[in-house]
Amino acid sequence: EEWKKETYAHLKDKPVSPWRIAYELNRFIDDKTLFIIEDTTPERIMNIFSKNLKLDEYCSYLSERAGFLGWSLGFSIGVKLGKPDKKVICILGDGSFLYGNGFSALWTVAHYNIPILFLIDNNSCFSSTKSVHLEYAKRTGNDKIIGHDIKEPIIDFTHAAKAVGIDSISIDEPENLREALEKGLQNIKRGKAFLIDIKTLDTSSFLTSWL
Repeated sequence: EEWKKETYAHLKDKPVSPWRIAYELNRFIDDKTLFIIEDTTPERIMNIFSKNLKLDEYCSYLSERAGFLGWSLGFSIGVKLGKPDKKVICILGDGSFLYGNGFSALWTVAHYNIPILFLIDNNSCFSSTKSVHLEYAKRTGNDKIIGHDIKEPIIDFTHAAKAVGIDSISIDEPENLREALEKGLQNIKRGKAFLIDIKTLDTSSFLTSWL
């Protein structure tokens, strides 16, 4: 019940919150859905998904329990090739995309026609490390936080997708998320990959209680 209250409290956040992403994804889950979710601190963002996604099928939620970035892109390709009947949805951050050589992954997906839905949690920062530094800043009184924001310019990942012929869309309003997911899922049903660049809430400052 506490998780439900927390989720509903964040559904109208702008930019889009991870709670809203999980909430909308529930509308499309079936026995063929397989989620790959990347975040380096499982007690944070991934708990939002693991607590809110309504999953009944064995092995329908794949993630990691260690602190490293960039693995989900190649991993999702391998999973789709090994489980071609599954509807593979890969959720990762903008930082993870950069660490994981995301452009090469997108080219591979396009070249070999591997239908995966990529959701980029684009909060314009490396939130996994930023949250750690914010917490220690509170403890030490040193509020100088550098090297964590991905801004000036903010990356538009739809351009990376379009460069290799993958259909994509960018959204920054929670009300547009459901339609974007419908479009993406229709695309992978037709055998083509799709990328949704979701401009999301920077949750670094209030997801540090795990430290």
